[in-house]
Amino acid sequence: MINDLRIQNIGVIEDVSLEMSKGFTVLTGETGAGKTMILTAFQMVIGEKVDSNLVRANEKTAIVEAFIQVPDDKEIRNRLEELDISIEDGGTQLSRTIAREGRGKIILGGRSIPNSALEELTQNSITIHGQGDQVLLNKSSYQRELIDQFAGEKHQNQLISYQAEFTKFTILKKKLEELKKAGTQNALRISQLQESVKELTEANLEIDEEITITERINLINNSEDIFESLALADKLLNGGEDSASSISNSINQARKSLDSAAAKSERIASLRDQIANLEIEISSVARDVNRDLASLDRDPATIDKLESRRALIKKLLVKYGPTSKEAIEKIAIFTSELAENEDLPTAISNVEKELVSVIKDLSSIGQSLHDNRVKAATDISKSIEKELKSLSIPNARFQVGIETSEDPQGLSIKLDGKNQTLHFDNYGVDQITFEFSANPGQPLRPISKVASGGEMSRIMLAIELVFSQSVAAKTMIFDEVDAGIGGAAAIEVGKRLQALAKHHQIVVVTHLPQVAAFADKHLKVEKSASGNVTTSSVTELDQKARVTEIARMMAGIEDSTSALEHARELLEMSNSKSL
Repeated sequence: MINDLRIQNIGVIEDVSLEMSKGFTVLTGETGAGKTMILTAFQMVIGEKVDSNLVRANEKTAIVEAFIQVPDDKEIRNRLEELDISIEDGGTQLSRTIAREGRGKIILGGRSIPNSALEELTQNSITIHGQGDQVLLNKSSYQRELIDQFAGEKHQNQLISYQAEFTKFTILKKKLEELKKAGTQNALRISQLQESVKELTEANLEIDEEITITERINLINNSEDIFESLALADKLLNGGEDSASSISNSINQARKSLDSAAAKSERIASLRDQIANLEIEISSVARDVNRDLASLDRDPATIDKLESRRALIKKLLVKYGPTSKEAIEKIAIFTSELAENEDLPTAISNVEKELVSVIKDLSSIGQSLHDNRVKAATDISKSIEKELKSLSIPNARFQVGIETSEDPQGLSIKLDGKNQTLHFDNYGVDQITFEFSANPGQPLRPISKVASGGEMSRIMLAIELVFSQSVAAKTMIFDEVDAGIGGAAAIEVGKRLQALAKHHQIVVVTHLPQVAAFADKHLKVEKSASGNVTTSSVTELDQKARVTEIARMMAGIEDSTSALEHARELLEMSNSKSL
């Protein structure tokens, strides 16, 4: 509930305060007096977007302040606690600013919050009904929401469970499609992987083998020159056929010649030892030269084999390289991918099994949702039809239609005792349509096709009347709820609004005296001009002033004797206990 409302610098309103209260409050005034600006202020209270051009001329900002009673709702109170918003005297203070230039600001309970948070906190406790209701009421999604709300908390929890399963379904379905798409290319990919693994395995590459082979080819190509060099070195070191003339033998003889003198001189002993070390090194080098000479490959056929090997390696490195190390690593990579691809049929089978399980759960919950909606539709149809008749549509017929459509890929749902496979979406298998007929002999048709503006307003009021019996007290603001009606119908609307106000805070902007007469509080919006400045004011009317205002609304003039008398009669009637 909104306790107090202060409006500054919105349109023609400079600074107005409204003392709100429980029950039925009506706002009246001539066209252009500023009633729309007050509705704009209410829109700001619930977090709706507001055009910055509505900021009063020559002002930079517009401000709306309100004290909002916090409903006894666990979710709302938990959300307020999360936002660190304090609650005092059962409510919290709101201040919202819109700027002509730049961003606005919302302060709730001393904390800055975004528009989305304000909308979230007020969406179930404050509602505004206006011209947009006709568009909203024609939407199938809104009609479904109303039925789901009427069906109760257990049904709503089932819907949450259903939607969680539907999310699983969409994820699994997409995954299955991707796996099957991969499956069409799977056989070719497996063949490619098998061929690659075989090719690399049979090649038996070694790390840097391409470098080693190139060196060997270069060696063979120069084998004659190398052979001659090695042969000469071998002859000098090892002596060839005459070993006595070898460098090795000469060094050996030099060492032996110093053996006897070494015992007599440390200097000679040192020289002898140096020669001995040299002898060891020369012997080692001589053996290596001899071995290389003996093993030197001078066969041209070897070059052909090496060139063939080098060509193979080059081909493999182009496909799998660029180095032999990377090509060797590809064996493990391809083997792993091959295993994954070979497991694809199993993966597809597993996902299909999961889908079957999820669809089974969806069918079970979907059946409950359908049954709940059928029952709710029957109950709400009777209740709304009853309210419409009380709102001066005596021949009104109203029905909530629930339609389904067959789909071979759908959910198995029992309808009229027979299992059928039905199309489904995130909300179940049901398509909701509100159907209406105002006159005898006319068939029920969607309200968007047959309901007039006045009838649509009364349908929305009837819906609120029906739902008000099962929801916590809230604030309902009506603009043009009386559009397109008058006379007896307007009186009935006034009565029903008065009844609604017994449990809720009702605020109505109206041009009809029959509606205004039933209000507990009557606020008049007036506009005055001083020079080039126009300002609106709001006055709470006492009984005498109400008579005058209702007379003006009836006759267009305030001092008509007959209008004043009629206004008194209307007010007396509205206060009658029989109503």
